[in-house]
Amino acid sequence: MATNKIKGVCIAILFGVIFMNEVFAQNKAECQKIVAATVDAINNKTPEQLEKCLATDFTCSGQKAPLASVVLNQLLKQLNEEVVAYHKTDEVENNGELTLVYEFKYAEKLGQRTTTFVFNKDNQLKQLDLFTIQVKTMEKEDTAVEKNDQKTITIPIQTANKIPTAQAIVNGQKRTFYIDNGSPRLILNSKYFDKNYDSKISTSNVQGVNSSVSNMDIVQIEDFDFHGIKITESNVLTMNLSHLEKADTEIYGLIGHEIYKDYDMLFDYSNNTLTLIQPTETEKYLETNYKQSKKEALLIEMSGHIPTVKAKIGDIELNFGIDCGAEINLIDIKLTESLRKYISESEETDLRGAGETKKVESGQLQTLTIGEKEFPNTNTVFNDMSHLNSNYEIALDGLIGYEILSKYKVLLSFQNKRLIFID
Repeated sequence: MATNKIKGVCIAILFGVIFMNEVFAQNKAECQKIVAATVDAINNKTPEQLEKCLATDFTCSGQKAPLASVVLNQLLKQLNEEVVAYHKTDEVENNGELTLVYEFKYAEKLGQRTTTFVFNKDNQLKQLDLFTIQVKTMEKEDTAVEKNDQKTITIPIQTANKIPTAQAIVNGQKRTFYIDNGSPRLILNSKYFDKNYDSKISTSNVQGVNSSVSNMDIVQIEDFDFHGIKITESNVLTMNLSHLEKADTEIYGLIGHEIYKDYDMLFDYSNNTLTLIQPTETEKYLETNYKQSKKEALLIEMSGHIPTVKAKIGDIELNFGIDCGAEINLIDIKLTESLRKYISESEETDLRGAGETKKVESGQLQTLTIGEKEFPNTNTVFNDMSHLNSNYEIALDGLIGYEILSKYKVLLSFQNKRLIFID
């Protein structure tokens, strides 16, 4: 009997060991699927597919949640290389966590890199270290913008690619910038800075018309002076904007919303001027300078840093963002078929954005009405706007820029929430 009891205990222990091995094997199989999914996300630039695999306390490159998922998202989009082979070199089980170490071989200059995955007991990815990188972060309060005390500032502008350009001084040098209220911040062209993008990424919530903007960095400047509006010894975002330049035009960056958010903006393309007006002085300015002109004022709403206005195409009412950095109208691709009867001369064209240039459908929009103003035959492109709307408080159906702002003198007031057409 004693022998039988001992045998029974041994069998039970053996069964338990086999059972536990099966559990761990099952865990490893699930975790290895996430490793394969990571490789797929790198090669296809689709970090979104990993979101469901992340633990609530996920860390990436030393950054904790929730910033860790932002770092992962931007890192995978910025790599610009494919993993051509990978193999496991080590595994460790400790306190309910499984650590898998892999060697990733990249197609080009990154070469072979050690990649570490740490999984919790629920097979969720708790930690991911693709390789050693430097992560920089930048908050809104990092940039202190000093206002100009003048009541009005008249700035000479030119247009390049139908986007207004103006002069500003950076580190004592006069440079040419795009004025782009579609950009939330001042962004410098990384083309003019020597930076190694293989060893660092930055985190920022900036969107372009084509996609989320990546390959950004953060640099410190001594000074920036835009006609008396100043930034001193501050961190500033940079990214590659060379694709927005023309052969004879050096573009040193984008002057975004944070620079002129405290002013009303009067666009006068016919006289090549942009006038910044302190909002308390706008009525007096209009009375003094445009007393005899016909004016039409429309209400706007702010969606983050983007002013929005209602417009009609035929009998379809849409919500448009106003973006002086848009060289042609942009409409969400999901509306293409419902607006097809209003589109002529459809063809494929290049759409330039802060992040990239891509092929999109374009055409002549036969009718567009804003308030009482009709804008016939405006150049329009169609593109996916879901990445923009994911960050805006008000869903946008499209963007309007040069095609509208150049037809009249146009005053845009962020604080008073008005758009005024001046004949």
